[in-house]
Amino acid sequence: QGLISRTPRGRMLGQRAWRHLGLEPPRAAPPAAVPQTDLFGDG
Repeated sequence: QGLISRTPRGRMLGQRAWRHLGLEPPRAAPPAAVPQTDLFGDG
């Protein structure tokens, strides 16, 4: 609800902050659309 939201991964802008800056909030991509790769590759 506020300008900055606390999440387990850190802090991010809330919906009101994006609107305050005159920007469209980013939409979350479906999990299948962006496959997560291994951090260190296959080997």
